[in-house]
Amino acid sequence: MLKKRAFWGSIGALVLLALAAPSFAATVKITDSDLRPATVAVNRGEEVTWVDATTDRAAHVDLDFGQQAGIRITMTKGGDLRAKFDKPGTYEYAAHIGVGSEGHPHEIRGKVVVK
Repeated sequence: MLKKRAFWGSIGALVLLALAAPSFAATVKITDSDLRPATVAVNRGEEVTWVDATTDRAAHVDLDFGQQAGIRITMTKGGDLRAKFDKPGTYEYAAHIGVGSEGHPHEIRGKVVVK
């Protein structure tokens, strides 16, 4: 009887962890010259992670979604950016890449389509 309870208790804990864990639906790599992929599609409530894959360690990356509502952006401990999308729609954004104080920032444009 104890083994049966331990088994079901373990299953219950795994289900709770799965429900509590955020859903990472897509990952976008920000390179020196583009976004890979430039357009991603996710479901409402899912998260997109942007990974800084630039070659210059001094590069600084910012995401700009403008004044669009329904987006919650956070930064991971590793410095990657994440956004959770609460409303369906197409969200256009710009990734601004700059290197140091003397760097000339440039912009790369992308889209997130939320179903």
